[in-house]
Amino acid sequence: MFWAGEAQRSLEAFARAKRLSPRYPAWIPGVEGVAQHMIGRHEDAIVTLSEAIRRLPTNHMARARLIAVYAELDRLKEAKPVASELLELQPEFTIQSYLKTQPFKSPERKEWVRDLLLKAGLPESE
Repeated sequence: MFWAGEAQRSLEAFARAKRLSPRYPAWIPGVEGVAQHMIGRHEDAIVTLSEAIRRLPTNHMARARLIAVYAELDRLKEAKPVASELLELQPEFTIQSYLKTQPFKSPERKEWVRDLLLKAGLPESE
């Protein structure tokens, strides 16, 4: 839902899923954090994406989005250690390769995330 611009509806679905199954899969906070970021709930997104990383320490997607949230808030000092972790876990990471995995319906959304990741200093391409 959130890839198509229905972030609020997806958050409602995530909340329901978490109520129904308190032992929900580790991927849910990562996707939920992206939806929170998309609707401007930045502090919630930071908490949720941090949970995603705690639950799945190799989750480079959640790290990339957490970096984007910090960049949007101009909290680049907080983004830098997360970016270092990301590049340590996945040295071949590029913004271009990350965006290929993000099926946004809106090209503007992709550009928005690209700009935030560039602002945080991540490499754009190989």
